[in-house]
Amino acid sequence: MTRFGTPALTYDRDRLLPTDKHGSIMIWVTVSCVSARPIVALKGRTTGEKYREVLANKEDFRKRNIPGKCARRHFSQLSEFERDLIIGLKTAVRSTRRDAGQVNCSECAVRNCWEQWTREGTHARKTGSGATRKTTRREDRRIMRQALVDPTVTRSTIRADVSVAIVPQTISRHLAEANLKSKRPFRALPLTPKHRQLHLQWCQARSMWNVTDWQKVVFSNESRFVLGTDDNRVWVWRRTGEQYNSP
Repeated sequence: MTRFGTPALTYDRDRLLPTDKHGSIMIWVTVSCVSARPIVALKGRTTGEKYREVLANKEDFRKRNIPGKCARRHFSQLSEFERDLIIGLKTAVRSTRRDAGQVNCSECAVRNCWEQWTREGTHARKTGSGATRKTTRREDRRIMRQALVDPTVTRSTIRADVSVAIVPQTISRHLAEANLKSKRPFRALPLTPKHRQLHLQWCQARSMWNVTDWQKVVFSNESRFVLGTDDNRVWVWRRTGEQYNSP
């Protein structure tokens, strides 16, 4: 067994902690680059639950022993604190690899941050240019106006009216910027005075029922089952809190 950055460790009988002197055991070895860990012997067949019990107090083992570029989420940006930390570590004339392990990032990120600091005198992240916007502000207002005038208008109709080569997802994104999202319309059966009278009579006739009487009643509801890809449901564009304003 070899520790990171140290010569191979010799076998030490005292580092083996048996839990069962009789019967089979499974050896689980913890390798750490910070300090030597004892070898733990597990009794019998080891399951996932037993592994989790052993690893409960070693949650940061992976972060401390694998490269930073693998420990970080893919394409995650460095925070302002991490950039300040990189500048401070590089000012102390440390190695790039050591700084990357300290900040938990890749060596390339450390070099780029330091080169930007030495070249521009700042480590602030530049605003990404992103893809070129295919619609103008006037066309964006036109898209939003159509959704406000006719909440049931489809994205295909909006695209044909605007006459711009954009995909439906782009229209949804532009409408989301105006806090307009596609949702199901609010529908309720109209209650006439006759309906209200019948409801009142039904409740008054059963006002004295006990739990045993209500247990004999089954309350059912309608469900929607779709066998194909399109259920022909009509969607509406509306803002948050406009549930009752949709047609």
